[in-house]
Amino acid sequence: MSLFSSCLYIRVFLPMAVGIFVSTPVLLAQDQPVELKAPQTVEVDASLTDTPESNSDVTVAPSELSTKKEGATKAERTTVEEVPTEQSASEETTVKVEKVPVKPESPVEMDEENSEPALDPVQETKEPKKIVHDDPLLNKVEQAIDLSRRRYLTATIHTPWQIMHGILSYREEFELNRDGNSDEKINGIKFISNDPVYQGEHWFQKTPHGGKAHPFTVPYAFEGHPNQFPAIMTMTDLPITHEFKTADGSITMQDIVRNAQMEVNNHEGQTWTLWFLTHYLPSDTEWKNARGENWSIERLVQMQNQVVVERAACGGCHNLLALSIARNNHLQEGGQLRGVWLEANQKILRYTEIARRTQNRDGSFSSEYFRSPQFSNEFKRRIATSGHILEFLMVALPQSRLKEQWVRNAVNNVSNDLIRFGSQPADVGALYHAVDSLVIYRDRVVPREVASSTSDENITVSGTKESE
Repeated sequence: MSLFSSCLYIRVFLPMAVGIFVSTPVLLAQDQPVELKAPQTVEVDASLTDTPESNSDVTVAPSELSTKKEGATKAERTTVEEVPTEQSASEETTVKVEKVPVKPESPVEMDEENSEPALDPVQETKEPKKIVHDDPLLNKVEQAIDLSRRRYLTATIHTPWQIMHGILSYREEFELNRDGNSDEKINGIKFISNDPVYQGEHWFQKTPHGGKAHPFTVPYAFEGHPNQFPAIMTMTDLPITHEFKTADGSITMQDIVRNAQMEVNNHEGQTWTLWFLTHYLPSDTEWKNARGENWSIERLVQMQNQVVVERAACGGCHNLLALSIARNNHLQEGGQLRGVWLEANQKILRYTEIARRTQNRDGSFSSEYFRSPQFSNEFKRRIATSGHILEFLMVALPQSRLKEQWVRNAVNNVSNDLIRFGSQPADVGALYHAVDSLVIYRDRVVPREVASSTSDENITVSGTKESE
């Protein structure tokens, strides 16, 4: 199931007609910063680093977003409009959520205060094809994405965790240096699919239940959470038959899905597991794990509903992102917002509003994530917090809300920071999540097939209006 297949609109029953986005992308869970230096030679278009329009005209949305039941009609998969509907008091009490005893996810042991030494800078040797939009904001987004692409990683030097974050942002187009002795580039997906080895350890391995990515060893090396790597790879929408070579033979994405189902448990954080499995499995899927315990996509959603955002990794953004992805897929399948799905939607809407209300005047989001309003002048902190929050919002918001000024200001701010500080070191996780937020925004506003439909060196794209 592709996360960005068709953008779907649904009927949502909310007192203030809060929209729900039904197109779906996919992402990560924890981020430990790793410094990554930019190219030493960077040409920056100064006209694209202007200050965004004021967000003083943004309409204030209601602060209470969970007072009534919300429902979604099983309408056509391609055209549905958002309509507010009144409900009786009796209807509000009909939704019951059967609680499965689960333990909330504990805060991760590694946090964003940890860091690694800065990576050596690399310099691009050729100018990429430029895409010119009618909307100046999109031109700035394209410049920020392209500039950050030049921070090349090296297959023989950088860790699996670092390289996977590059794949998060640039998907199947991600390239890295083959080694430190030349500028020869290799495709990221092909590289990770052909039994790469890091410090004597293979990236992927066979298991009694199928296969999986190498589990955690030390910070910034392999997976920081269960199923983090395959969750990242859902951004590339690899087919279920895609093969990964291991020391003991090949495994497929289907093998990794099966292993995730068998190894799911109640004592580890399952944010990435939900993100991963909801991409390949219907939202009503149920199964038994290796211990004979009953599990389902809904149970994974319920676990994420219980996560305390303010205490979760990366400010809780990955928790909210995984819930948004799961909700979007559920709605795309014709599901309704009932039970755990209603709870998930209310949580998403609540933190969307918190992000909007605590946004700084320059368009950046709070440097304290969702905990309290806060402004920071520090580039690394700003790009970590604003990038993560914007990434969540780009998955959670309906298409119509992408045109709201506060959203455009946020996109403008992240783009500005990536451009202005393009020659400064950046933390790998934070930088690539920020880039991912811009890639999602760009691809929702201008489908990539429009931009890639011509081979001209400089492309002008006029179709930048969001579809309704």
